[in-house]
Amino acid sequence: MEKIKNFLGSQYKNIILAAFIAMFLAIISILAIKGSFFRYSQDNYRYGYRFRNSNFWKVQITSYFKPAEYNSNRYSLTMFDGLAEIIGVPKVVPYFPALVMVSWVGIFVYIVSLFIKNRGNILIFISAALAIVFFTYILTPNIYQGLFWLAATNTYTTPTVISTFILARILHFTFKGKFTIFNMAEVVILDILAGGFSETSTTWLLVLWCCTFAAFLFFSPKDLFHKANWPFLLAIVGTLIAIVIMLVNPTNSTRVAFYHSQDLLGGLRVSFSYGLLFIKRSIKFSPLPFGFVAMLGFLLGAQSKALKEVSWNRRAFTITAIFAITYLLCSVDMAPSVVSTDSYPGDR
Repeated sequence: MEKIKNFLGSQYKNIILAAFIAMFLAIISILAIKGSFFRYSQDNYRYGYRFRNSNFWKVQITSYFKPAEYNSNRYSLTMFDGLAEIIGVPKVVPYFPALVMVSWVGIFVYIVSLFIKNRGNILIFISAALAIVFFTYILTPNIYQGLFWLAATNTYTTPTVISTFILARILHFTFKGKFTIFNMAEVVILDILAGGFSETSTTWLLVLWCCTFAAFLFFSPKDLFHKANWPFLLAIVGTLIAIVIMLVNPTNSTRVAFYHSQDLLGGLRVSFSYGLLFIKRSIKFSPLPFGFVAMLGFLLGAQSKALKEVSWNRRAFTITAIFAITYLLCSVDMAPSVVSTDSYPGDR
């Protein structure tokens, strides 16, 4: 009995972390099991019709230059849905939610490991990664479209996962202090890929890179910023290239004819008002999950020895900047819908 007490006393942190991991794994597994019941549906047939009756690469080219049943300016979305068709969409769809969640958890483990130097406790990495993915889906306005419907998952979730991987690679290059010509090409190509899924994700990604670049400029040591500036600048360049590819698409004129947009200032005002509305609604209807996420963030911050040396004024300024960037990113998400339909965007 005494040995058990001593073991529990010395390993209580690991036991708590293991309990959290078990809880998150159980709930994420339930989501994966629910996803296994989802099938080929709705917009999937639009891509299926094209790819089952023509060559993969031919469809990529013809659907970009000629009108199609889907938004053909979204070149990465066309590619990924085409790849799904080649693999066999009806067989793949049931496993796609699990694949997305496992991939995302793995990427977040990679990111957390870059910030926490105590690599002896892998449980911290895994619990943090699982918590981020779990609460992302729990707080999603429409989890069914964001995770269980292939057309929407590829449009919005897949570029988010790829963007997270790009961030992980940039942080890796920054902390290692090594950024080769191959790494440059990697960042640009991945950003061009991530930027071709939808107008919303591309706009959000551009602002994210700009805000992250600014955060490193104002909040990180000079030597760290010098290591990070080129990776982030190239990420911005890659996203801008993606925006140009989508903007010059010949079929845009067909879609623009149906737009009901406002003037620039009016569109900005509505986008920021919708961004604030989204934050208010999210906190109002999900106060407990948001409170837990905030607590998790502070607990992770407490693991950083460098943070203990930062003044309270600096911490307050940092927290304010985080809230401001969050508000900006939420508002940017609203902009494409405001421009195209003059309305609040769909839940997905």
